Parts: sequence; C-alpha cells; structure tokens
Amino acid sequence: ARGILIYASEWTVAQNVIAGNLSSAISVGSGGSAQSSPRIVNNLIGVDATGTKALGNGGAGISLRGATGVAVSGNTTAACVDGIRINTNNNIINGNRIGTDITGQVSEGVAIYVNGYSNQRLPVASHAFGNTSDGIAILNGSGNRIGGATASEWNVIAGNGDDGLSLGERKWDSTSSGPTTGNYVGGNLI
Repeated sequence: ARGILIYASEWTVAQNVIAGNLSSAISVGSGGSAQSSPRIVNNLIGVDATGTKALGNGGAGISLRGATGVAVSGNTTAACVDGIRINTNNNIINGNRIGTDITGQVSEGVAIYVNGYSNQRLPVASHAFGNTSDGIAILNGSGNRIGGATASEWNVIAGNGDDGLSLGERKWDSTSSGPTTGNYVGGNLI
C-alpha cells in the first residue's frame, strides 16, 4: 500500500506521519504546477510520531513524477529506498533532513560531517535512519533547486546507503537543472 498518492491540480501535504508503507510514502503523479503552489512540508516520513525511531517505507520517501514547481521543505525523510526521488522540473528542495532523525543529527551510526560552510562534526547515535539508496535522486528534470543560500534552506543529507545527492548521467547539468548549494552532505556509504 502507498502512503499518499496525488493526482490533483492544487494541493498541500503538511504535518503528517507517513511510515510503514509497502511502497512510497508520498507519490505525486500528474497535477500541480508552480502557479498552483503545490507543497510538501513538515512531514515525518519513515519515522514514528516523535521523529526519533525509524519506521521505513518500501519505496521513496517522496516521489515527484508529474507535478512541477513543488516546494519540498521541512520534512524528515528516513529509512526509505530514496529519500526524495525527482523526475520533474522546477522543484525546490530545501530545509529537509534526509537519512537522519528529526533533529538532523542522528543517522545510521556514522559520523555526519558538515561540508561547505563549516567543518563541525555533528553528534551520532546508532539508529537505522539512512535511506537504502540515495538521499536525493534526480533521475530526470531541469530547473530543480536543491538547498539554498541561508541555513534554513540547507538540506542535511546523511547516512544513506548510496549517494547523498545523485545527479549522475540522468539528464542533469548545472546550467539547465538548477543549483545545488548550501547542503550538508556526509556520512553516506558511497
């Protein structure tokens, strides 16, 4: 079973606990555009209601397959396959904790190093919060913005089984797909 499946033009998914599903927690098919301001905000995905215990989903935490211009922010996405999987354009992914608990400081027993703006080491405990594959996987799309210039826009991406941020050979390039700035990426296995 899926958590939430969306095929609508105007929608917001906010402040839910979405965990223990066999498929993706939030799957967005067609529907929604920047003009209708679709948002996925402040959800606990793959964790319990306290955000401190892993309770994963069998698919992606958030899968964007059709809607464009989706704002994804303030979510905790852990213990899924990919934390966030993107196949669309012009989305803004910022202020999320991916592969960690609700604090953004606890991952799967690995040290989380903050890269880019400082070199502080964050505390670590042994919990299975890491996503089994990528933290953020951009499979296709252009104009997607990951992170931002201010601390509130930075994503914490850690403890994942594969890449923290996978841009790969999937039609991504820095000129057409948008910036990736100000993210904490560390402690991923590959």
